[in-house]
Amino acid sequence: MQISLDIGFTIGSELGMPNIKILIDDYVVLYEGPAVEKFSRQFDLNDGEHELKIVHYGKTDQDHVLDKDGSILVDKFVNIDTITIDGIALTDRELHKGEFWPVYSLSYVEDMQELPESICPNLYLGHNGTWRYRFFAPFTEWVIRERKQGPQLDNTIFKSSQQILEDAKNFFKDMPDL
Repeated sequence: MQISLDIGFTIGSELGMPNIKILIDDYVVLYEGPAVEKFSRQFDLNDGEHELKIVHYGKTDQDHVLDKDGSILVDKFVNIDTITIDGIALTDRELHKGEFWPVYSLSYVEDMQELPESICPNLYLGHNGTWRYRFFAPFTEWVIRERKQGPQLDNTIFKSSQQILEDAKNFFKDMPDL
């Protein structure tokens, strides 16, 4: 099936253009090279579970400037702003389900006590690493099911309808006071 993917990025390029790789699962490479603000592509994808991966790579210790307190003044980074799949924009909640697996530089690791293996939610790719978002194809059907509000009672013993709710309301309304 044909899938369309659009991604909007903010890029920190004062110290040089960051490099990214965009792929589906581990084998469908959609883009590799200098980061772009807008990415758009159509491609074929089998039904089932998939993983969108955005890899930030090639950053070195010289690709950020720190102040005297160690805070970053200028950074080479990629921030994921928007993702649209098959014309459906992911909500902030959906974007924040993506998980970033950083690859820390040795100098960064030396200065830190304890570092997380992954960061979620996180859309700021300041370290080298891979951001991952799991989804299913066909996407439209999957995202509708995912966004459905309230308890999911389809195909369970618990069914409800407006008529059942009215009957229950009338049953309790007509009960004598005890």
